[in-house]
Amino acid sequence: MPLELPPAPMNLAVRMLVLHSELWQQIGEQDLQLLHELPGEHGQLIAWLERSLVDNGPAPWAVLQIALQEADLMDLAQRVSGGPLTAPPPDEHVEVEFRVVMRKLWVGKLRAEADRIARSPQPDMVRFQALLRQIRDLEAA
Repeated sequence: MPLELPPAPMNLAVRMLVLHSELWQQIGEQDLQLLHELPGEHGQLIAWLERSLVDNGPAPWAVLQIALQEADLMDLAQRVSGGPLTAPPPDEHVEVEFRVVMRKLWVGKLRAEADRIARSPQPDMVRFQALLRQIRDLEAA
């Protein structure tokens, strides 16, 4: 039986925001920018979700589910969130879990930037070291 990899942080972030739209109110500007920079379908769904939540405010899953179906985005939402979307059970730890997922997204972004710097012909070692410190701090949190 093959090992199943854990869902990617971007899948988890999208899933959590779709199922717990109240999390949207806690997203700071930098995190919002990071979410909008998600590639392809992930970014497309984040943009739709933001428009929906700005226009209508946070909504329970049942309301958002209908909106996704009416916008013909339910298949996309399930695809980018890693599987079927169903009503979430109450979760008192969802805010903490979301912060953990966002830290993982930041670590991924910073590692990619550090990797680009390391592979450049004339690496900016000051920036590279700063990125490594940021990654270490985020992983320690």
